[in-house]
Formats: sequence, structure tokens, C-alpha cells
Amino acid sequence: MILWLALMAVTGGVLTALFVPLFRQYRPAPSRAQRELAIYRDQLGELQRDVEAGRVSPADAKPAETEIQRKILAAAEAVDPAEIATAAPTRGWATPVALALLATVLPVGAFAVYLSVGSPGVPSFPFDPQRAAAEAHARQQIAEMTALVEKLAQRLKQEPNNPEGWALLGRSYRELQRNSESVQAYEQAYAHSGNDVRYAGDYAEAMVLAADGQVAPGAQALFEQVMKSDASEPRARFYFGLAKAQAGQAREALAIWRSLEADSPPGAAWLPDVRRVMASVAAKAGIDPASVPATSTAPIKDAPGPTSDDVAAAQSMSPADQQKMIRDMVAGLAQRLATNPNDLDGWKRLGKSYVVLNEPAKAREAYGRAVALAPTDLNLLADYADATLTTPGPANLPAASVDALRQVLKTDAANATALWLVGLAEAEANNPQQAAALWTRLLAKLPADSPAHRAVQARIAALKPGN
Repeated sequence: MILWLALMAVTGGVLTALFVPLFRQYRPAPSRAQRELAIYRDQLGELQRDVEAGRVSPADAKPAETEIQRKILAAAEAVDPAEIATAAPTRGWATPVALALLATVLPVGAFAVYLSVGSPGVPSFPFDPQRAAAEAHARQQIAEMTALVEKLAQRLKQEPNNPEGWALLGRSYRELQRNSESVQAYEQAYAHSGNDVRYAGDYAEAMVLAADGQVAPGAQALFEQVMKSDASEPRARFYFGLAKAQAGQAREALAIWRSLEADSPPGAAWLPDVRRVMASVAAKAGIDPASVPATSTAPIKDAPGPTSDDVAAAQSMSPADQQKMIRDMVAGLAQRLATNPNDLDGWKRLGKSYVVLNEPAKAREAYGRAVALAPTDLNLLADYADATLTTPGPANLPAASVDALRQVLKTDAANATALWLVGLAEAEANNPQQAAALWTRLLAKLPADSPAHRAVQARIAALKPGN
């Protein structure tokens, strides 16, 4: 009800603003002769006031008065009598017609448009203080990161021969969605590195983002360079297929994507995008994707994008700014994973980031989330073992992980990852003797003065029968 009253009030205000001019009487603009006549009369009155005030003597005023009167007579003769007759205020017949049209058509049309495209039944959202605070915090983080990015950009202008610094700047611009500037930064990283393939993929992807998804020939060449260096690199394979699709070679694109799908681990973060684009291209081309062979070419073993490069690149900045930028980027990744907890590769990258930042407890937690998504990934389990070795707390390994690690011990009895994690599983199952036996074998593989050796010794000492 309040909404409709507000709409009626607004409509009434608009109609009032439109009606007021129509109620005014119309006066034609005076002609030039009439304007001159008014001016001369004003001049004559001003002259008479000057004489009365003593500013001009009557003798001096006489010639001027005569001249003004002569001009008044001349101007009066030039006025057309018809103009005087039409100078009276008038209101034409169109006024009531316009009033009627505005009073009916305008509100009726406005409400018709609102009812067709508006949402009068949708309730308004109440003010949410927490959401407002979160948005304000996000804006503050963006402002702080922008300031740090600008400082890094100024530093690189003075010391341009720093490809890692340029790459960090490119990644930072991409986080801020400043894609054109990201391309320029990656171009510098690629050039100052001597066209190192390590920067080719990021450079090419920045070009694609800046071009609204179009894979230009320059970007395609860079992706080809990446694939020659590492045939399993999923990003280059995806965009290379996209370039084929944009060139009208739909079947070739589908073959590339089917191959990428076959080579990807089951929970790979890029698979939903690959399948979505593949379905779209196949539908437009009238091709059944299943009719294109899915040939494995280079299996993908690990998640791309270790974040240790970010740490090395940040050496271009002061220590405080370096830590601030890295932690902001890691916090952004953690925040994204909070809304997308099934991103396996994201959890892997977050775990590596925390290792680089020397935060083992957080690394353990991130790798634990990744293990829950891929319990039989032995490379991931090795990273998880490293993160849990010197940090307290239960392993809580999935049963599938323990089974896979026991199979590893059957073929590689000295495998450090399996010895450590199966030992944790035995300790949590109240089998201290089995845990001690496994960890004793592990001690033989560790340097005697290493933190890992001391950590395993402490775990063995803490074991108690029946616990």
C-alpha cells in the first residue's frame, strides 16, 4: 500500500510540473521596435531624475531630452498596430486538449509499463548492517591493494628489468579487473625474461580477458609455446581449443576439449567450464560431442599455479608491503573457497600459499579440505603429510586415503608419506604399537637433527598403550 501511495505522489508531482506552464497565459514576444521604444522611455526617465537630483543642469539636459524624444517618435512610428492587438494574453484551444492528454495518457501509460516490467509484489530488502560492513571492508581492501599496486608500478618504472615483479603486477591488475593494464604488465614480464615460457600462459590469458574472450593470433601463439613446453598444461589446451572454435573449426575444438577432459583429474576445477563451452560449440555446429574421440595425450597430474612465484616477485617491494599484498591475495583465495568449497585446485593452491607464508596450521587445514575431495591423490597426500608432520592434531584421513597408502607400503615399504599418515591412522585407531613401528621406520629416513625427526620422536614418545 505504501508503495502505491508513493507512486501516486510521484506521478502527481510530475503532472503538476507539466501542468503549470499550460495554465500560464501566452504573450507573444515584443518586436524590435517595441523593445527600442521601451529603452528610449527608460532613458528619458533617467535623464529627468538626474535633472531633479541636480546631477545634470536643465540647460545641459535639454539637447539630450530633445534627441531622446525624437528617437521615441521614430520608434513609435515603426510599431505595427497589429502587434499591439496580438500582444494581449491569449490561451489557445490546444491547452485543454494537452491537459486532458497529460492527465490520462501519462499516468495510465506509466502504470502500464511498470506493471509489465516492474516487480510490485517483490518485498524490499531491509538494511543489513553485517552486509553493509562486509561491503565496506571489501572496498577498503580494494583501496589498500590498489595503493600497493600503484607503489609496485612506480617501483618497476625505476627498475624495469624485473620479470617477476612485472608478473606480480599483472596478477594484481587482474585481481582488480584492470585487464588492459594486466596485459601491459605481463608483456613487460615476458619481454624482460627473454620470452620465458613461464610467463607466456599468464600473458596470453590476460590478452584473452582484455579482448572479452577472443583468442587473438598473438595469444594463440603464446598458448602453443606453453603446450610445446608442457603438453599437459590445461589452461593452454582450453584456450587453444577456443581459438579453433572461434575460427570456425568446431570439430577440431571439440577434439582438443575431449582430450583435455580425458586427461583431467576427476575433480579438476576447469572441467565444468570445459564441458559448458564444449556443449555450446557442439550445439551451434550440430555435432554430437560423443562422436568426437576422447584421446588422452598428456595426463594432468597436479594443479597448476604454485604461489611461491608471488613471494619471489614481491621482493621488488618493501617487506611490509610485500607481506600485505601476499596476505591480501591469499585472503581473497580463502574467501572465494568459502563460497565454492568443492574447488579442489583452489584448496591445493591455498595450502601451498600457507606453506610459503609459514602458517602450517592453516596449510594443514587447507590440504585436509583438498584430501576430502580427492582422497586417493598421492601427490596431494604427500603435501598433506608435510603439513601435518610438525603440527598437532588428528589426521582424520578418509578411509579411502588410508587404504591407498597401505597399498603404497606394499610396493614401497620406505615411502615416507605412507609411513607417516598410516601411522597417524593407527594411532587414532588406538593401535600404538603399529603406529610406533611405522614411525620408527620413518625415523631412519629423516636427518637426525631435522625438525621432522624431532617431531616424529615426540609423537612416538607420546604414544601410550591403549591410547
